[in-house]
Order: sequence, then structure tokens, then C-alpha cells
Amino acid sequence: MNKEMVSILVVDDDEDILILVKKILGSSYNVIVANSALVALQALDENEIHVIITDIEMPEIDGITLAKKLQSCYSYIPLIFITGYGRKSSAIQAIKANAFDFIEKPFEAEDLLFSVARAEEVCTTRIERSAFHISLKTNAVDILKLNNQISNLSTDLVSSSNFSNIGQMTAGVTHEIKAPLIVAQVLLEKINNLSVKSDPSLDPIFEHSEVALSYINRIFKIIKGMEAFIGESENEPFIENSILEIVKNAVEIGEYKIKTHSTLKMTTENIANDLTVQARSVQLGQVIINLLNNAITATEDLDEQWIDISATTDEETVKIFVTNSGPLIPQDARDRIFDTSYTKKGKGGCGLGLSICLRILKEHNGSLKLDEHSEHTKFIVTLPKIQNNVM
Repeated sequence: MNKEMVSILVVDDDEDILILVKKILGSSYNVIVANSALVALQALDENEIHVIITDIEMPEIDGITLAKKLQSCYSYIPLIFITGYGRKSSAIQAIKANAFDFIEKPFEAEDLLFSVARAEEVCTTRIERSAFHISLKTNAVDILKLNNQISNLSTDLVSSSNFSNIGQMTAGVTHEIKAPLIVAQVLLEKINNLSVKSDPSLDPIFEHSEVALSYINRIFKIIKGMEAFIGESENEPFIENSILEIVKNAVEIGEYKIKTHSTLKMTTENIANDLTVQARSVQLGQVIINLLNNAITATEDLDEQWIDISATTDEETVKIFVTNSGPLIPQDARDRIFDTSYTKKGKGGCGLGLSICLRILKEHNGSLKLDEHSEHTKFIVTLPKIQNNVM
């Protein structure tokens, strides 16, 4: 901090002391004098003060009482007490009042300058620490809001009936979100790398910054999942993809909607890490997201709420099972669930629809069927492991 911008408040009922201190400090600091504690309190309201030098023994309100009054609003300002030589009781009182330093009269100019310089550094650190703390709390709230907004957006995008425009819209949205997130991430990492980390009093600040960073990383994961599943799927090549990775990304995108159902249990344990299939990852991801979204909606009003996604394989095919705790779909609806216009969910229905999922899977030489032998609602996605003649 520029010394000319540092304001020192000197409080003493002795006019000679005020003149002396101002003469010593005046060439380096902005010195404000007060001949009583009441005048000092008024000066604090009107000025930004960085260090207070106060006599202990003053009429009406003494220095110790003044210090106690300052604790509620001005605790960040270091207090330097001055008093007569040999006043041991005064020194003890000053220590109890959280004195930064204690100087006996008569004092040398060098001693006063040295004490003020140290107090100035402490004040700067305390102000910066407070600013960091406020900034971190603000950032944490903003990041939580942003996290919810992105999660809502990802769910809404997947459910949009105008799916052809989603890729372009998502690219713009994720770009706008990424820029401020990167700035926040860099600033929080700088806070975590500060050399003052050895100060135990700063531990809460670093804990808050680490929590905020974890939320930022969470948001980046959601954005990555959105970008992976919403793009130019029609021109995407058929390449080897991990089934588990595609399912995990689908669950990542739908996680906010899953968490709004506190009793809903989501499992994906029965998928082998090395299980792969030749597919367009964007399109296959869209199918899984749609089936997952339908399953979440189907379990909303059930006492028992769970969804399980599993997969099996044989020599030629891969089967992906999306099962929820709802009962088997009634016979009269089974014949219509793959119709383009069919929905049981009104405006909350998934715009992709099972009919488009079916079309995507046919392009993969695969199929989508309802398991009519299951007591619960179970859809089976069947795909060839290797694409020989893709459509």
C-alpha cells in the first residue's frame, strides 16, 4: 500500500504529543489527530483509518475503553498504545485490549516509525484477508447458482423437441459460461498458492477456496458432458466407444434432475470397464439420456424409486438395459410407445421421443425394445459390436 494513502489516527488529550507524533509521521503518512476518544470515533466514521495510536490515560473515555468500543467494527485496525514510563499496569491493560504494540513516553522517533510500519503491514494483510473471505463466499454462492442453472439447462436441452438447434445453442452457452469460470478458477488457485498459507488464521479461507474450486470443476464436467452429447451427430464417424463412459456422461448430465428426487437410487455398477461398441457416441449418448430422462419421470410418484443401467455382451452384440422401479407398461400403451406423437408426460415429455431413439439405433443396425417379461419397466438397447454395413 502507498504510504501516502495510509491514514494514521492519533488520539491523545495532550496537544504536545499530537504535534510531536504528527511531525514524526507527517512526511510519510496521512496523520489525523483527535484530542479525545469521542473525536476519534467521529474521525473513524469519516475517514479510512489503517493504524490507531492512542494514549491510555485520557479523561472521560480512556484508551482501553476506546479499544473495546472498536472491537465490533474496527477490529482489523492495529492499535498502538502510548503511556507514561514505568506504568506496568497500563501495559497489562493494553495487552488485554489486543494491543498491537506498546510504547512508553518519552519515545524515540525511530521506535514510533518502526512500530507504525509493522502495524501498516498487518492492517493491509487483514484487509486483504477479509476481502478474500467475502469474495470466496460470494463466488461460492454464484458458483452454486451457476451449477444449478447449467444442470437445469442440460436437462432442458435433452428434453427439447427442437433438437436440431441444440448444438449451436449449447456451443454459445458453454462458451459464455467457460470464460468467467476460468477466471474464477485461476483466482482461487492463486489464493490456494499464497505463501501466507502457514498462518493458521487463514485456514477457513483456504477451505472455502477449495470448496469453490471443487464446484468449478463439477461445472466443467457438466459442460464437457453437454459438449460430448450435443453436436454434429449426423456426420459423426462410427468408432469404438466405452459403454461405461457414455452411460456415465448421460448420468452426469441428468444428475441435477436425479438429485431433485431425494429418494431416487441410481445404479450403473453392472457395466464392465472394458465393454466397447462401434457407434456414434453423440447419438448413442442421446438415446441413453432420453431413456434415463423417461425413467426419472416414470418414477416420480412411486414410493420405491430406483433406476438401474446395466450391460451385457456376447460374441456379436452388446445389450444395454435401462430399468426403473415402475411397473410394466400396460398392453394398450406398448403398441404406441414408439409412435412419433405418443407421450404420457404432456409438456414435460422428452422431445426426442422413443421413435427417434429407435431411428438412431436402426442407423446403428441395432434395436430398441420393451422387455415384456419384466415386472418393471425395462428397455433393451441391442447393438452389434462391430459395424459392417452402417446405414
